[in-house]
Amino acid sequence: MFETKDVTASDLDDALAGLPPGFAVGTLDQARLVIGPTGCTVLMAQSSGTTPELESSDLAQTTRLNLADHLSWVPFVDALVVTSENNTGSIVSVELDLLVPLLVDGPTMLDEETITCLTALLAERRLKPAWTIAT
Repeated sequence: MFETKDVTASDLDDALAGLPPGFAVGTLDQARLVIGPTGCTVLMAQSSGTTPELESSDLAQTTRLNLADHLSWVPFVDALVVTSENNTGSIVSVELDLLVPLLVDGPTMLDEETITCLTALLAERRLKPAWTIAT
């Protein structure tokens, strides 16, 4: 029987290190928040014994609700599960090797002013639930 390889938070970090300037990455335990011209995205790694689709959805919703405390308009916060291979299940997922192109090549959703504001909230640790900026 073929077994899929788990994706770890470290794998996410390695992939996200390839993002170009203009993107910010936040961390919260095993989750990652990516802020950039293509929008805000909560990422969770697919690993055995977890329910990352629920965790990423909950984090995305909580993060978006918190943004309303800081912004006059609130961007949508996407939730994605990062997998090691094509996932045909009911979750919104992306393969690890396609993650950076997906985040970089999408349509521009956020202007520079909004990205700067969101990145500042992240750096100042005011973006809840307790996101911190990746170093």
